[in-house]
Amino acid sequence: MATGKIFGIGWHKTATTSLQEALDILGFPGRHYPHEMYPEICAGQKNFKAADHYKSLTDFPVPLIFERLDQGYPGSKFILTVRDTEGWLKSVRKHFEIMSSPQKKFGGLSEHEFFNRKGVPNHQIHIYAYGQWAFDEDVFVKAYEAHNQKVRDYFKGRPDDLLVMDMEEGAGWEALCEFLDAPVPDQPYPEKFKTEQRLETFEGKAS
Repeated sequence: MATGKIFGIGWHKTATTSLQEALDILGFPGRHYPHEMYPEICAGQKNFKAADHYKSLTDFPVPLIFERLDQGYPGSKFILTVRDTEGWLKSVRKHFEIMSSPQKKFGGLSEHEFFNRKGVPNHQIHIYAYGQWAFDEDVFVKAYEAHNQKVRDYFKGRPDDLLVMDMEEGAGWEALCEFLDAPVPDQPYPEKFKTEQRLETFEGKAS
């Protein structure tokens, strides 16, 4: 079994929630979307409370600082989840439409406004990733593809440290368990939190 930290550094909307559940099942409990890291990121830190506490972290803002995590946590494993650009863009577009639309369950606020009031820095994290908040196809695609290439270039020659999971090709337990030296569970690989399920997932959050 892997003994260091495990960081999911795939961009958001690349099955990161499924990856976190898979890591939890394998015995690497962690946190998906650890937004509380954002102030530490802005302060230029290489070590983070969430990374110190959990065995694994996935989703934003983790991909934005993978070099710092590699420096701050030697011996860690990194997992890059990817999707084809067209499918990823469709999911992100729908995600931002939902985030920006006023919803009754949030008292007439958008999901983005509601969570920002709760102290969850959705807005700032997306600006950090894209240089802006508003959805823009060209800007978003450029950032997504640049990130994936940057990760591959950074870990070139380090096959024991980086696993690329192509979710369009059905990546799942076999590759993940081999990478982490973990036994393959007797259950299907998780499929969680698809964009079309998002409104149902947040039901009751405003109460």
